[in-house]
Amino acid sequence: MKNILKNLNFAGIDKIAFLALLLITILAAKMLVSVRTKIELSKPIALAGTGLAVSLPQGPSWQSDSQWNYNNTSYVLIAGKTTTATTFICHLANFQDSPEQYLNNKFSRLGITNKGEFSLGDKKFHWVQFETMERFLSPQKTIQSQRVYRIIALGNLNLSRQLEIRVESFESSETISRIFAALQKGLAYNDDPQLIKGINFSSDFSNRISAEPVVRQNSQYLTMDSSGKPVGFYLEKLSHLAAENTAITSFEYMNDQEAGNTKVEELTFSADLQSFSIKSKFEYQQNARQEFYEILYNHPVLQLQAFTLAEPITLSLPVPPIPEYFYQIIAKSFQHSDSQSIILDILDSRGRIVPTIFEKQPQDPNSSNSVIILRSLDNQQTINHIILDANGSMIKLINLSSGYESKPAEKSEIEKLFPMWYELIQSYNSKQRI
Repeated sequence: MKNILKNLNFAGIDKIAFLALLLITILAAKMLVSVRTKIELSKPIALAGTGLAVSLPQGPSWQSDSQWNYNNTSYVLIAGKTTTATTFICHLANFQDSPEQYLNNKFSRLGITNKGEFSLGDKKFHWVQFETMERFLSPQKTIQSQRVYRIIALGNLNLSRQLEIRVESFESSETISRIFAALQKGLAYNDDPQLIKGINFSSDFSNRISAEPVVRQNSQYLTMDSSGKPVGFYLEKLSHLAAENTAITSFEYMNDQEAGNTKVEELTFSADLQSFSIKSKFEYQQNARQEFYEILYNHPVLQLQAFTLAEPITLSLPVPPIPEYFYQIIAKSFQHSDSQSIILDILDSRGRIVPTIFEKQPQDPNSSNSVIILRSLDNQQTINHIILDANGSMIKLINLSSGYESKPAEKSEIEKLFPMWYELIQSYNSKQRI
């Protein structure tokens, strides 16, 4: 009897030990899976001039250049691995629909499986989740199908900005949900003081254009390279002046690397800048190429038609972007403002929205001139210095990136240097009121 009990006791102990070992194995496996699936995030990656910072997934297999890339009307930041990608897009203009309406209208036909919202400070974001079957060409040159799981979120920031977040994966809906939850924890957003000052300046600037028409002291400029050799010129003239609208036509010639390039532009704008149009044509002699752009802004909608676009791009910009033509007038107005630096959305002739920092250089006590530094926040990172006299007239514009300098010049000087353009130069008036 004792032997039987002894055997039973050992059997019970063996079972308990086996169960304990099994439990430890299961817990260890769960911990290993948890470690393997934990989403590690990078240090915050700030987007200059927005107050926005985000963190990307990092670790084995994840790759990213860890910097925002400018793309005409947005900034893009991407991280990815073989099966999964995360994308942040900061749009510089709103879609005309609200974020929730836009997501529903764009993706409802694909069969939204889940939706929700989250907050970033006082900013509300909406998101949708869905799956699609995608066809792609395999390395073996065969067409294959693969299910793709997606979450897309969208929310409004300040100054017409919108932040879009995309998580896409071949793995599973659980994968994208975990990554999306981690990305939300890596978001940070605070009002950028320079941006807020820029919004206020834009409003005051529009009022100034309306109440105080500006007289250009010179309507022609000569451009020289770093050696002082003349390489181009710029002309402008008044096409017509109506009760509420002004039209300016400009012509620019640049002999860049022994290849003459020209730009013709017509800007028509209302006194308050609530509506304007820009038509521009670029010609490149080296490869006999032309580019055409047409921009129409009627508060708050901007339309861009380009030679590369089959249909116009339509954007909503409640705060009007300022056409680059007004650089000199902005500098003069900023010269007498209380702000040390501001960020303005500048609209160039190709329809690109370029956030630009305007900053005052410390005043030289021995000079009455002022220097305004312009730093474009696009992929070119152009830096210009505008030198103004005490009255706000431009003495010189220096492009530090290229080494070119532009300064006011007499038509006779330009005619002598560029005789092939004599008739065109003669057709432009010497002073214009805008």
